Amino acid sequence: MSLPFTLTTKKQFLLINPYACDFTCYDYWLKPLGLLYISSLLKLYGHKTVLVDCLHRSFGAEAYGKGRIDSMERERPDVLNGYTRKYSNYGIFGKKLHNILKQIESPDMILLSTSMTYWYPAAAETAEILRNIFPGVKIAAGGSYVTLCPDHARENIDADYFFEGADITAFMELIGEKPASFEEWPAPDYSHYGSLDYAVTRTSGGCGRSCPYCGISRIWKGFFTRKAEAVKKELKSYYSRGIKDIAFYDDALLENPALEECLESIPEAMRFHTPNGINPSAIDNRTALFMRKSGFISPALAADTLGSAGQSKTTALNIESAVEKLHAAGYGSGEISAYLIMGLPRQRLGDLLKEAVFLNRLGVRVLLAEYAVVPGSGYDEIIDPKILKEPLLHNNSIFPCIKKERESIPDIKIEVSRLNGEL
Repeated sequence: MSLPFTLTTKKQFLLINPYACDFTCYDYWLKPLGLLYISSLLKLYGHKTVLVDCLHRSFGAEAYGKGRIDSMERERPDVLNGYTRKYSNYGIFGKKLHNILKQIESPDMILLSTSMTYWYPAAAETAEILRNIFPGVKIAAGGSYVTLCPDHARENIDADYFFEGADITAFMELIGEKPASFEEWPAPDYSHYGSLDYAVTRTSGGCGRSCPYCGISRIWKGFFTRKAEAVKKELKSYYSRGIKDIAFYDDALLENPALEECLESIPEAMRFHTPNGINPSAIDNRTALFMRKSGFISPALAADTLGSAGQSKTTALNIESAVEKLHAAGYGSGEISAYLIMGLPRQRLGDLLKEAVFLNRLGVRVLLAEYAVVPGSGYDEIIDPKILKEPLLHNNSIFPCIKKERESIPDIKIEVSRLNGEL
């Protein structure tokens, strides 16, 4: 690839995280972490960056910084007309987005992030707006959608460059800068936000496991860790800004051998969250006590399936052992959560409910994680090719891999809420 511009002077980059189009969307510690890391790297090399995060909330936070996102109903794509739920844009879109972008000086290059595969219409529409406002400016697209559906992305997003995976070497080489390994990445750049209720970060990237329902191995080629001192310094900087809630985006958080060092001497008032789940088999007595003392709030265990879909990342014994150790470390009943994936191919929902009852008896709050199709995963051979081909059908809200038992889903959700004491 030739350079998209002449590197005679430092350049300005516009980084944009598109809005979402979906049946539902909630700020569950939702930040474009990849763009924030790239922004820091570009600044490190002397470039200027401007970030437009279309999913940044404009109103008050709820528990631990989470909260609702502004939305407006939009027409459902034809392929989704069989579903009666309201379909909406979430975040900043349309005229409001256009007006924001019009106030920005024309950049030398635009970086367009993509997230969920089934949000691609929003990414495509954002690219169109960018072309209209900044004609002639090169657009580079990356992120989960581009990585998991590369051919579809190239057909639907008007961009000049496409970058797959978490390795940013190719992008840095494109703009004529020295590549940086994950270990050398600076802290994510939150300077673009006037105020923040929380921050997200990573101590590690990738995962050593290859679960059939997960796409992490396609995004991160291997397992990498950041330097503990850098993480420690980063966390303290958040606290100095008044940010107490930190969500780790690690996919194998407890597998980082330097995690305890990362959290040494961190202010006691900080609270740590694990939205991606943690591996129960990695929890021993020492780890459980460390998590409690360090400020991990409602640790979320990755129970995942426990066998109801014929696959299991852990076993009931792992879960029981982890819960026992977490209770011994001081976590009370209801303070521990566990994810159960609902909607996997060939999953028996009756067995899923039995697993929820099992977790409830352990004193665990059950979190139903609705399965979104991940192309290129271990389930490709048993998923309808029509679903794999159309990203709109990957949407977890429509339970694309469940047909016969779909009518029982509302009852299962109600029963799990009852088990959790929410009804």
